[in-house]
Amino acid sequence: VRGLGTLVPEDTRWIPARTDGRVERILLRPGAEVRSDSVILELSNPQVEQDALNARLALQSAEATLENLRIQYENELLTQESQVASLDAQFKEATMQAEADEALAKEQLVSDLQRRKSRLSADTLQERLKIENARLLSVRNSVDGRLSVQRAAVDQARATMELQASRLASLRVTPGFSGVLQQVPVEVGAQVGPGTNLARVADP
Repeated sequence: VRGLGTLVPEDTRWIPARTDGRVERILLRPGAEVRSDSVILELSNPQVEQDALNARLALQSAEATLENLRIQYENELLTQESQVASLDAQFKEATMQAEADEALAKEQLVSDLQRRKSRLSADTLQERLKIENARLLSVRNSVDGRLSVQRAAVDQARATMELQASRLASLRVTPGFSGVLQQVPVEVGAQVGPGTNLARVADP
C-alpha cells in the first residue's frame, strides 16, 4: 500500500489512576520503551498507605486469635481425654475389687455389705465414665464448629488486606503490557482521582 501519512499503532491504551493520589515522581518520559511491570510514575496517598497497614495488622490479629483458640480447644480436649483415662483406670480397679469381693462373699470371707459397696462403686464409676466419654465426643465434634467462626473472620480480614494491598500497589503506575510510552499528561505535584488518565502506551 502506497500513500502519504504517518504510521500509527492500532493498539493504544490509556493507563488510568485506580485511586486518589498526588503525583510524586515521573520516572519515564514519552518515547521510552516499557515492559508490563515498568513503573511509569509514582503516586502518594497517606490514607491508602495507612489503610493497607491497618488491614495487614487486622489480619495478623485475626490469625493470632485463631491460633490461640485452636490451642485453647486442644488443651480442653487433652484435659477431657485425661479425665476419661483416669476414670477408666478407676472403673477397672473398682470392677476388679467388686469381682474379688463377690468371690470372697461366696466363701463368707467378707460381709454382704462390703460386696454391695464394691459393686455400687464399680457401677457408679461406669456411669461416670459413660458421661465423660460422651462429653469427650462432644468436645471433639464441636472444635471445628467453634473455630469456623474465627476462620471466617480470618478470611474476611485477608480479603480486606489483599484489597488494600492492591490499592497500595496501584500507586506505582505500570502499563500491564510491553510497548512504547507515548504520553504522560500529568506533572509532578498534580492531584489525580480514580479514572484520571496518567499515561498512554502503544504497542508498535
